[in-house]
Amino acid sequence: MFYSIQEVSERTGVADYTIRYWEKEYNLLRPEKDSRGKRRYKSSDVELIKKIKELIYDKKYQASGVKKKLKQAQKENLKGNSSDTLNIVKKELEEILEIVNR
Repeated sequence: MFYSIQEVSERTGVADYTIRYWEKEYNLLRPEKDSRGKRRYKSSDVELIKKIKELIYDKKYQASGVKKKLKQAQKENLKGNSSDTLNIVKKELEEILEIVNR
C-alpha cells in the first residue's frame, strides 16, 4: 500500500514540507514517484519518518546524530537474519500484488 505525502503527514504529525526536507537531509528516505511525479510512500517510509521524528523531537538529536543513528540501524538490519529480509520482501511483494489485482 502506498500513501501520499498528505496521508503520511497526517499519520506521523510531520508537516509535508518537513518530510520533503528530510528526504534531502537523510538519504535513507526515498519514496517512489508515480508517472505524474507525485511521491508514493510505503509503510517502511512511514516508519522511518516516525523514527526520525522521535530522534529529533523526543531524543533531541541534531542532524548529524540522526544520520549516525540511521546508518547504525541500517547496518544492524543488513547484519540481521536473512529470513527477516525475506519476510520484508515477501510483504512488499504482497502489497504490490494487491495493488495490481485491484
